[in-house]
Amino acid sequence: MALRWDDGAGLYRCGALGDPVSVLGPRHAWAAAVLRWLARRWIGVGIGCDASLQVTGLPEEQGKGRTGSGR
Repeated sequence: MALRWDDGAGLYRCGALGDPVSVLGPRHAWAAAVLRWLARRWIGVGIGCDASLQVTGLPEEQGKGRTGSGR
């Protein structure tokens, strides 16, 4: 899995940037530098990809009557 939890920082980090060899596995370790380069381009480091979010529950009125039908 490329998304890794960083306990010290309290956030998720992209494994393709921080440890591409473990993301690819030993068979494809030769491509680690390419993966790191591509990952930087794909995710736009520091440009809107980081967020400080807090998980909260649904308000009572929104959680009632939900049938799971997507409406």
